[in-house]
Amino acid sequence: MLKQNKLKIILSSILVLGTISFYIFSNKEETIHVLASADYPVTENLDEMAIESDLVVMGKYVKLDSKWNMARNPKDISQEDPENYVEGHIYTFKVDYVVKGNIQNKKMIEINHRYSETIDIEDGDGNVEKATNLDPLYIQPDLNAKYVVFLKYEPTQNHYYKAIEPFTVKINELDKVELQSNLLSSVNKAKKNEFKAGNKTFIIDNEIHKIQDNISGMSIEELKSKINQKK
Repeated sequence: MLKQNKLKIILSSILVLGTISFYIFSNKEETIHVLASADYPVTENLDEMAIESDLVVMGKYVKLDSKWNMARNPKDISQEDPENYVEGHIYTFKVDYVVKGNIQNKKMIEINHRYSETIDIEDGDGNVEKATNLDPLYIQPDLNAKYVVFLKYEPTQNHYYKAIEPFTVKINELDKVELQSNLLSSVNKAKKNEFKAGNKTFIIDNEIHKIQDNISGMSIEELKSKINQKK
């Protein structure tokens, strides 16, 4: 398993335990750059993806069911935190085949994807601005595709969330698998979020760790066989 960065955020569907660290640099052009880094468990190894998962299933995302505040009140985790907002997207997932775990004959489960967080940024003049920082790991599910997903169960909210990063594998028309992650070295996607407040431009740079793809190209049967070996 890859070494994690110094702890700043634990990505969880229930408790947001850490904080983002921001390093702000301003210049005369009224542009403020913010470096945001987060900590999350990462692997390049299919075996570790399987070991970390309570449930591994094959199927399809059906729809975006709801949005909610993942930040929980520390005094009552059944309630949202009134002072913090971390947006999660709950998707309905139709299970066609259980590779690992037990869902007691359920055909539909709910999977939470962390989407964004509202953060406070100082503008250099003593003012604090609210900004939405999109999660750099978020990938919108393709409702027309088949997936294998690696999940943890959260009993308080009765839904599933990622077991580790990466946690989704798409199945193509040839029954070959394609690993899905914005951490892949082949992904050249900007991890910047930009917004304006008054005459200032804020640019949030999300620091991420690149990984190699050791899974794409396997047949679905090969993938299932390797996961079954880790049950």
